[in-house]
Amino acid sequence: MKKILEKVKKRSYSSILTFVFSAAIYTLLVYDFLFVFNIIGENKLLLIFPILIIYIILIFNAFQIPLWGLLIREDKISFFSHLKKALKLFKNNFIFTFFGSLVIFILSIVLVFSRVGALIFLNSSISILILVATDFILKEGDNK
Repeated sequence: MKKILEKVKKRSYSSILTFVFSAAIYTLLVYDFLFVFNIIGENKLLLIFPILIIYIILIFNAFQIPLWGLLIREDKISFFSHLKKALKLFKNNFIFTFFGSLVIFILSIVLVFSRVGALIFLNSSISILILVATDFILKEGDNK
């Protein structure tokens, strides 16, 4: 029991830092989206800026797949090492992580608008998808 509590304590710091980092980035991006969307007014040409911010949000979602997966798989490295390694894996496997994040996003929307019992499935299915995607990315990196 003591070993389990030590692992929880060791991983909780990185998890909390990752959650705060992600929440701050998402808050900033959503605020930017709302701010730019309110400024547009009658000029439809400026509509490209909120669309670009949505693409940045989607790319940050794709970055989250290797980040959270590495946080679960590797506990011996620091928070900033997790960020660097996740960024490297994200850049090397951009297409896979981007489409994986789109699948997770669509699955989340479908499950949120379903019944209440689907919320339990939502959490476990997204976790499984992230772990499988991270394992695939790590195996791809070992084969190169």
